[in-house]
Amino acid sequence: MIDEPEIYLHPKAQDKLMDSLRKLTPNNQVFITTHSPYILRHFRNEIDNVDIIKNDLSKKVSTMEQLYFKNPSMSEVTYKAFGVPTQDLHQHLFTTLQLKWIENTDGKHTLNAFDKYLNSYYGVPCDVAFVPRINGEWKQKEFRTLPYVVRNEIDHPEVLEDKMNDLSDENLKESIDCLFNILKCDLLKDNEESA
Repeated sequence: MIDEPEIYLHPKAQDKLMDSLRKLTPNNQVFITTHSPYILRHFRNEIDNVDIIKNDLSKKVSTMEQLYFKNPSMSEVTYKAFGVPTQDLHQHLFTTLQLKWIENTDGKHTLNAFDKYLNSYYGVPCDVAFVPRINGEWKQKEFRTLPYVVRNEIDHPEVLEDKMNDLSDENLKESIDCLFNILKCDLLKDNEESA
């Protein structure tokens, strides 16, 4: 049992500690309590288990939700363990879904077409106001899917100028949850088709 080994350790030292523990204990269980995403990024989906203990009135222990990616990113582990949404995770999810769409469709692969696909195929509503900025000029307000809007606010921070658009943590989290739900539905569908 190791209690918060990250205390006073530089992130690179935390990485070395986890590598050393893995080498020293190949046939043993190691219990680690941590608040560090640098410790958690060494999580191996196939053999490790993360239990989340919250200090609230219920005092209940819950197991971290299954990770989607075979090689989980630090942002995915941090989101699943601590509930912290990151722009990196959003872009990873958005790009994964967009590339899957490109591989399975013919025609123009524009962001506008992908946004329409999210709406028509998955039922993601086009109810988020977005004011695009093209070549330095503001255009008319459009209504788009939340993942499209969040992706553009991340990739094009100039659209946040003059408070014309607003990238909030709430929208980021909601969009991440939406993208995870879409990817999970696709995974279930793929599993049913291969069975």
